[in-house]
Amino acid sequence: MKWYYGMTFGVNELITGFVNDWYSEYKDANPSVIAKYPSSWTGPQIGHFTQIVSDRTTRVGCAMVRFKEGQFTKDYIVCNYALTNIINQPVYVTGTACSKCTTGCNSKYPGLCNQNENIVAKP
Repeated sequence: MKWYYGMTFGVNELITGFVNDWYSEYKDANPSVIAKYPSSWTGPQIGHFTQIVSDRTTRVGCAMVRFKEGQFTKDYIVCNYALTNIINQPVYVTGTACSKCTTGCNSKYPGLCNQNENIVAKP
């Protein structure tokens, strides 16, 4: 959640800002966190980032609500992931990009599989 005073943001701008903020947690998610999600973490927030990039996240549903409270407009965005971070498990399997893609790499997003790839979700 963020608080703004005297500023007005459009819905698209807010959603983009929240997602960018969550993704920016990457700078604090070191390789040891990616290899094994910690049972206790005392550092900065990393959980939004690790859920976004998890190889087991197959679906994400988000909702936003905007309402007035006194003179203030408040915005909340909440997302529900198909799977959460699992303590002592890797966030994703590391390796060469596209090495397990049967249809090759995506031409637009070279680190991902081709859009025709048959993905089998493994929770």
